[in-house]
Amino acid sequence: PESGTAVDHIDVRTPFVIEADYENAEEGAILSTSVRVVDENGVVVFHVGSPTAPRPRAAGLYRETCHVPGDLMNDGRYRVEMEIETPGEVLVTLTEVLQFGITDSAHFRVGRHGRWVGAVRPAFAWDTQRLDAPRPAAD
Repeated sequence: PESGTAVDHIDVRTPFVIEADYENAEEGAILSTSVRVVDENGVVVFHVGSPTAPRPRAAGLYRETCHVPGDLMNDGRYRVEMEIETPGEVLVTLTEVLQFGITDSAHFRVGRHGRWVGAVRPAFAWDTQRLDAPRPAAD
């Protein structure tokens, strides 16, 4: 979870991070990383890369952290894939970096039970406005 506190499970409301440590052995290597989250049916839920442009990096140890907001993922099983690349060339592809599950949450069910349809289940802001409200009586 985003909080860093160890838990037995995360649910659909929990923000979480995907972290990967790697070593750059070549001084000045221009590197970028990306993460794919794939659901239990093999569907890519999202594929994201670091928002900064690839740039030369000093040799050393690095940690990349991708922040995934709560109220985005559906309940189910997922796996994480990762790539490290230079411009125009994928250097490393890891397809089974991590497997994890997300459970349902009783909050925000609103009478629905079971898995929701779709790869994600974001909680968007909604407004409800009555359009045919009775008008006040004229004096």
